[in-house]
Amino acid sequence: MSFQYLSLQTNEEQRRRWINRRVAVRYQCAPATVGKVSPDREEYQRVWVLDLSRGGAGLIVTRPLPAGQELTVQIFTPSHNQKLEFAGRVAHITEKAPGEWFVGLEFLRPLTDEELDSLLE
Repeated sequence: MSFQYLSLQTNEEQRRRWINRRVAVRYQCAPATVGKVSPDREEYQRVWVLDLSRGGAGLIVTRPLPAGQELTVQIFTPSHNQKLEFAGRVAHITEKAPGEWFVGLEFLRPLTDEELDSLLE
């Protein structure tokens, strides 16, 4: 993974372009939004969903997942009336603290407006 650093002497226009690189808008999830991930649909790992976009999600997991791994993610709606299931791929993973990793998950198909709305209600 490569990192790009901004110089203190970078002009404001360059800084704005670098900050606004994200392709899709991310929406912060309600606190304690719960989900599960599974590479094989047999053993699930509980996750906390931090944010969502049409193309992916930010997750906190307790066991690392290899970058590039395809998996199934189930995300429970805030009311817990239903769970939605999506196929995804681990785009990146970063250890945040002992026993806690941040996972950037890329969905294999974009979320629909209805799916995104029901997960953010």
